[in-house]
Amino acid sequence: MLERIRNALQPFGSVSSREHGDVVSLELEENGQTVFSFQMARRSAQIGVGQPSPWPPVALDSLEDLIAAKMAALVARGAPRDFLDIRELCRVGLASVDECWRLWRLREEKRGVSAPDGVTAREAVLLRLSRIAQTRPLSALRTGSIAIGPRPPGFGTNMNSPAPDANWLDSSLYPDVPAPRGLTTLAERVDFVVRVCGAWDFGLMPRPATLRELRAASWRPAVEEANLLTSCAWHLLCEWHGLPPARYLGPSFPEIERDPCLAWM
Repeated sequence: MLERIRNALQPFGSVSSREHGDVVSLELEENGQTVFSFQMARRSAQIGVGQPSPWPPVALDSLEDLIAAKMAALVARGAPRDFLDIRELCRVGLASVDECWRLWRLREEKRGVSAPDGVTAREAVLLRLSRIAQTRPLSALRTGSIAIGPRPPGFGTNMNSPAPDANWLDSSLYPDVPAPRGLTTLAERVDFVVRVCGAWDFGLMPRPATLRELRAASWRPAVEEANLLTSCAWHLLCEWHGLPPARYLGPSFPEIERDPCLAWM
């Protein structure tokens, strides 16, 4: 399937791929900018039976699987689109809030989590929502201006530090809005950290140039401000920047916890 998609995209520009673990990403670039990306990953759990599609042998996920996967994304990533998707599902009556959480627990159990922690998961969702409210207040969205308070001491006007690779700003991380040309405010940098960590947590490794940029000292305030307690990637960035350890509220990984080699690491 990946080869068919690659062949279909090639007439429109340059196609590159990135792989990490079970995730493969195909990206279409035009004039050095990623304008389309397609990700595929191995399924970690299945609740319902796949439905026939117009593109055999590809099957469509059941509604239960789609809701469970979106709830997993809501807990682990908590992007604005995740909240919008779940809200719309509940608004039109396709599922209730309780049903969404029931499917999340069922998916976690099928992944091998013996006792999914719903209390911590809800706390993580509320934390994500508060972070969105802080960085993207409705009043600011209406005027097109986003700010999150005074800048830390020494926070310069031009925050684009020189980098050996100018392509560190990965435009494929902006599927919902036009990719920015640069990141000059703390709010923009926090948003970039959130997008990088969200993709990384789901198995899409950042580009080497992006990692080099994020490890620069000038990114420390944005990493600290992001406060992504549910993100494994964010906790790693904090460690790189020498920030104090923070409580982890993200999902558990039974496949790692059961690894017999873990005792030797």
